[in-house]
Amino acid sequence: MGRDLSPTAASTVVLTESGLASCLQAMKRNKSDCIEAVAPLLVYFGRNNYLECLSYHVRRHFTGDNQRLNFLSAVHDVATGLGGPSKLFQEAFVKSGALDEVVSEAIRIADFDPTGNNTIKERIAALSFLADMWELKPECIEENQEVAQALLTVLKRGCRDRSRILRTVSFEQMFKLLHHFSLNRNQYAPIIYKTLTFLLIEFHQYVDIREQLIRQFVTLYQQVQTIPVAILCEPLLK
Repeated sequence: MGRDLSPTAASTVVLTESGLASCLQAMKRNKSDCIEAVAPLLVYFGRNNYLECLSYHVRRHFTGDNQRLNFLSAVHDVATGLGGPSKLFQEAFVKSGALDEVVSEAIRIADFDPTGNNTIKERIAALSFLADMWELKPECIEENQEVAQALLTVLKRGCRDRSRILRTVSFEQMFKLLHHFSLNRNQYAPIIYKTLTFLLIEFHQYVDIREQLIRQFVTLYQQVQTIPVAILCEPLLK
């Protein structure tokens, strides 16, 4: 599927369920080449009900043991892709309420599940999706304080998880958000900063985690020189 698909061709392709299936299959096989083409097709296909388009029509094309992981990854790829088509998708994604629905599901998937239904791969995909959407659409995430708080909670739980890779990803996502929010003077920047400071104190006796966090703090201070270092130093020096 080429990137120069005309509006007429797009309309013809997406008129049928099989057309949508072909688009999604093409994206699975050639993700980087197809995202810019698939995004406007999804916008057109779901023009009457984006929530139904994602929750039913798109989801049903992802089956098997990795159904949730593959569905979330596909939505993530289209929603966070660069260029005009993905911006159109983002706008439709938000206005329709579909973003709220997928974010709520991602929060459930990202959290620890004692029954083991949420695999490490699924939790990592969900955390990455949530962090990226918070960075792209902070006003939508923060519109509901409970959602923003729930997102912070699953990130903190990820930082404390027994899985090393999940801990690493969770810390990386929190530092990424802190970097972006600090540059944009987001109200959650100081909250995330204090959270990471307390996590460093909590894990200070664990050398590998402590060194990972210190490296990330050093990089952060080099990139954003307006962040007050004293907030981190004070509790460590006590």
